[in-house]
Amino acid sequence: MIENLLNEVGVELEKWVKDRIRNKKFNRFNKIGGTIPPTPRKIYGSGNLERSVEVRIDGEDILISMNDYGADILFGEGRRAQPVYKTGEKIDIVGIPPVNKIRDWMRTVPTFSGLTQKTFNGISFAIAINIAKRGFAALDLFTEDNFEDETFQVFEEVVERILQKEEYQDLGLDIDEVIDKIVLLSNNSLEIIYD
Repeated sequence: MIENLLNEVGVELEKWVKDRIRNKKFNRFNKIGGTIPPTPRKIYGSGNLERSVEVRIDGEDILISMNDYGADILFGEGRRAQPVYKTGEKIDIVGIPPVNKIRDWMRTVPTFSGLTQKTFNGISFAIAINIAKRGFAALDLFTEDNFEDETFQVFEEVVERILQKEEYQDLGLDIDEVIDKIVLLSNNSLEIIYD
């Protein structure tokens, strides 16, 4: 019976996280605290992040996982700017994101359709360098302040609504006990758990 309850909560939370990815807007900041246009903008681009959200029940835990970069943005601290070293003609950036993954992502975004391979390579490299130089801020969706506000409130409402169903009355669970079973993970973290 508890597994059915956790499944129902998981399905609702998966819908909510996907909705946040589709519709939440965020500001991009430059190095001096101003914003980079267009701002605010949606995180949603290719839809890969939304499709990567997965909920599974593991024992008595509800595991919500997604692509690593999404975990950094939604319930991480974002990505810090990396040092840039220029030696002659070569730019060496510590921690540059993989250019090939950015290029693959660009191919799924309609805005970039019709570009030549050379243009794809140039833009993907420029995006990778920009991410490394500036980093990116978290969306604050699951950070402590907002978790206690918007996110926790949504989780409470979902769990309370499901706990009120007649078939779950005999379980004797309260809202906090169910919320404590929710675990937010990146796909890499999930792989470590199962290895």
